[in-house]
Amino acid sequence: MDAAPQQAILARVRDEVGVKCQKLFQDFLERFKEFEVVKYLEPAKELISPERCTLEVSFDDTEAYNQMLATTIIEEYYRVYPYLCQAVSNFVKDVGNLPKDKECYVSFTDVPVRHKLRELNTSLLGTLTRISGQVVRTHPVHPELVLGTFICMDCNGYIKNVEQQFRRFLLDVDNSIFVDFQKVRIQETQAELPRGSIPRSLEIILRSEIVETVQAGDRYDFTGTLIVVPDVGALTLPSAKAEIGPRTRNNEQREGVTGLKALGVRELTYKMAFLACSVTNTSARFGGTDAMEEISQEAMKKRMTEAEWNRIYEMSRDRNLYKNIVSSLFPAVHGNDEIKKGITLMFFGGVAKTTEEGTSLRGDINVCIVGDPSTAKSQFLKCVSDLSPRAVYTSGKASSAAGLTAAVVRDEESSDFVIEAGALMLADHGICCIDEFDKMDPKDQVAIHEAMEQQTISITKAGVRATLNARTSILAAANPIGGRYDRRKSLQQNVQLTAPIMSRFDLFFVVLDECNEIVDNAIAKRIIDLHCDNLNDLQVVYQQDEIIRYINFAKQFKPILSQEAAELLVENYTVLRQRTGSGSGKWRVTVRQLESMIRLSEALAKIECMDEVTVKHVKEAKRLLQKSIITVEQPDIDLEEGMNNENLGMDIDEPPPLMAAFNAGGNAGDDDAPPSTPSNGTSHEPSKKKLTMTFEEYKNLSNMLVLHMRSVEESEEKNKINQQEKTWVACVGDFAILKEFFAHKRRRIWHAVQLLDAFLRGFGQIVFANNPLSGLLIIVTLAAVAPGTLALSAATAGLGLLLSVLIREPDNIVENGLSVFNPLLVGAISYALIPQIYGSFDSFSFLLVLLATILSVYLSRSLRSDKFSCIAWPFNLVEFALIFALSTQNGVDTVAKSVEPMFEMDNATSETTTTDAAGFYEQNATSVYIDWGMVVRGSVVSASQLFGVDNVIVGAIMYLAMLMYSPVTTAFSYFGALCGTFAGLELGVDKYKTYSGMWGYNSLLTGAALGGNLLVLNGQTAAATIMAIIYTPLLQYAIESIFVKMQLPVLSLPFVIATSLFLKLSEGREDPTFPWPVSVTFPEKQRYYYVTRRAFQKVLLSQFHMLSRRSLSFTL
Repeated sequence: MDAAPQQAILARVRDEVGVKCQKLFQDFLERFKEFEVVKYLEPAKELISPERCTLEVSFDDTEAYNQMLATTIIEEYYRVYPYLCQAVSNFVKDVGNLPKDKECYVSFTDVPVRHKLRELNTSLLGTLTRISGQVVRTHPVHPELVLGTFICMDCNGYIKNVEQQFRRFLLDVDNSIFVDFQKVRIQETQAELPRGSIPRSLEIILRSEIVETVQAGDRYDFTGTLIVVPDVGALTLPSAKAEIGPRTRNNEQREGVTGLKALGVRELTYKMAFLACSVTNTSARFGGTDAMEEISQEAMKKRMTEAEWNRIYEMSRDRNLYKNIVSSLFPAVHGNDEIKKGITLMFFGGVAKTTEEGTSLRGDINVCIVGDPSTAKSQFLKCVSDLSPRAVYTSGKASSAAGLTAAVVRDEESSDFVIEAGALMLADHGICCIDEFDKMDPKDQVAIHEAMEQQTISITKAGVRATLNARTSILAAANPIGGRYDRRKSLQQNVQLTAPIMSRFDLFFVVLDECNEIVDNAIAKRIIDLHCDNLNDLQVVYQQDEIIRYINFAKQFKPILSQEAAELLVENYTVLRQRTGSGSGKWRVTVRQLESMIRLSEALAKIECMDEVTVKHVKEAKRLLQKSIITVEQPDIDLEEGMNNENLGMDIDEPPPLMAAFNAGGNAGDDDAPPSTPSNGTSHEPSKKKLTMTFEEYKNLSNMLVLHMRSVEESEEKNKINQQEKTWVACVGDFAILKEFFAHKRRRIWHAVQLLDAFLRGFGQIVFANNPLSGLLIIVTLAAVAPGTLALSAATAGLGLLLSVLIREPDNIVENGLSVFNPLLVGAISYALIPQIYGSFDSFSFLLVLLATILSVYLSRSLRSDKFSCIAWPFNLVEFALIFALSTQNGVDTVAKSVEPMFEMDNATSETTTTDAAGFYEQNATSVYIDWGMVVRGSVVSASQLFGVDNVIVGAIMYLAMLMYSPVTTAFSYFGALCGTFAGLELGVDKYKTYSGMWGYNSLLTGAALGGNLLVLNGQTAAATIMAIIYTPLLQYAIESIFVKMQLPVLSLPFVIATSLFLKLSEGREDPTFPWPVSVTFPEKQRYYYVTRRAFQKVLLSQFHMLSRRSLSFTL
């Protein structure tokens, strides 16, 4: 063989472009720095280890270092790639001890140029580009010979680094270089596929470290170059047989390939493939992250524009978000609101969980729609497939088990068996829409049992054993047997589905084609609008891209079940189980329905971006479950079932009037009708019509009977109760509730912690700080400065909390400390006023304070409503009543000094005003006579006056308590106190009253209430808050001039009047008034200010709970 000498004689051509790129790229690796550190130094050191051989380089860094180098790599990638790899090898040898025979490679990320599969053509051959697609087939990993070492069989000479394999050479495997090689096939995604087109596919070649990094059904970005390879599969088609036979040339006989003469070289075809250097997993989420990856809110915000992020925040604050999303998702479909709600919850999904044993609990929701023809079932499926970025639409009749799950096919080149993804795998982390679900063969339905519950697909065939992911929601549509839904039959008898398949659906909706003039008219108009292209005129709250963006945002939340929600779930499941557990025609409720309720509740919590599932979510989930699968399957009630004429004890010839009316029909009033035939004789009359009643009518009748019987029993019991006891229970509350509460909860320290949390929040709510730490800080401060005020305030607050439990106040009122708000004010202010009114504070005064506390709780419950915030109205009313009761002995001063100031004021400050108010006002009209230091003091002391205390330290601590909850509220509060104090001086009020905070606390409360707590804070409501702050001291000046004549203090009346007025004015605006208490207030929801209340306090309470359990176990 003369191949070796010819190779030695030939002159090697030097590629100047490649060498220059190698030098520039090596300089880039050595000099490019990030944060004053060579960026690729540490990654290069990792290549010394045997398991690493590829250096990942960001193309953005290359472009920033040298634009010409980056352009050359883009345009001549296939040409310069070996030189780039050599530059990496040299760089690694410089930084470490690289093995002599080890090859290093380079991969690029962040390549800006991205092409679709349909855009690939020969002009892109050899260039660096990026493509994306969905993997539909994966091949096993094979070794690939890169550079071979051959031994000549004639002269035993060694030839190294040869890329071809000659016939008379023997491959030296030990000294040759092999790399891992894998081939995968990708396909166009559903979103990029033009309607009516066949998806295009492309072979992807993976080498080295990136083999086995892709999985069938997932979406990936591949970075590399487009190449051309021979279409070997064309040679295996039926044609002339290729054989090895003798060949004679120049009187020499050699072996050659015969049989390809008919084929010819001109007919040898080529196909395009993609040589990838890096692989990145993508999904429909933000910026192409893995679907199971947890992403922080800051990272999520960076991947959106400022307008998109603000829109998501506005949607999260929408009180009717659930309803608005449902109405905006399917504008082309009229009605069917329950189905729209179920599909909406399917988009959000529940929370996938993994137990300690490794068992996976799915979080995806499966929905099935059963109904008559032409009821928009397929329309729902089409809308979902178009709306979801990762949805697959298929038909049950035209799909096989392998087409739905996965198929094992033989590769046309290597003849190996490979896995090709089906519809469920292609819809991984998405939605699989299956139309005509009932038309599937039973054996094909069995194939998706595992995929619907375990969300995996197990394959064992043709020597291939694998378990693949199918984490998808299934939206199926089915037609009833016979074409029309028969209400007389159960749901199982109406559809051709097995019980295991039906139990795997979370929601079953039945759509009936009933004649209704109003509904038919509305549907007809909607269809006409659809044909006339008038759907753009429909008013939708949110656009579809906004909804999809919000769904992706809300899916990041992982809500957990609260204790109350868990108990309600158990109760609801028990009731449903008992109600539907017996009877042949009823739906069988199993544990899967309980899991369905949990998933639906979690989806509802995700819509509101909440970290906890509450009771209202469970109630809505139960209602939707009952609407879907519980009520539709009930057959008509046969009133004659199990009864005969003998049991009834009636004469056969004389049926009862009601039965006669049903049986006779139209002949009941016919005098010429023939007489009835005896039962033992033959009769040619038609059979009697069965006496039946629909299940809805039967249920309504039974409920009316039960209600009537219950009312009779209650009336009998009430007659036995003494009238005095009835009045006492109605006024004070049911003590059995409290007894039952402590009897059931006495062993649970957690509930004691919740009561303590509510108590602490009540002290913080005085300054609208819904935070137990704020309340604890206020209590500690009062204990050091004003222990008497604290003692009476704590007593009235505890009494108010206990009474709230007795009279069954709502949970959010008790848990947020709002039931303590007014009783606490009664105790604190009474301790400051009673000694000046009554002369002393004795047991009689204490009794009156307790009665006023009880009255304030009942007034709070009576005045509170969804459209009215009672705020401090109960406190003002009962405090005025208390003052009238005690003012019989002593007159009441207009303003009371609660305690002595901490320091004595000068004479100019403490002197009272003269009777000439006009002259005093003229004196205070300029800033020359205003002590600004005392004004600042008065604005600080205003906070302490909420407890009837004149103390700078207490006021400062209360501002600190507000700051722990919300800086926004604190800013508005201090601005209000400052405005009130300054307004008092300008209006000519006694300097002592203004400098001691008596003219600042009402404006302070107004700023705290409206500045982000009772109103959604925006520019409009912020301006309204400032106007209310300025209006409050003017109102106080007007009220005080009236109350002086009645010898009454103004208390917090200016605050409640001004706040109630501005809350009323805010109704009907773009941002409505929140009912009080706000379920999620602005400072609590705002993520830009400190930590959220819930996250911080949950950690605190969990640690307290853990310590309590340890101490209790140690004691036992």
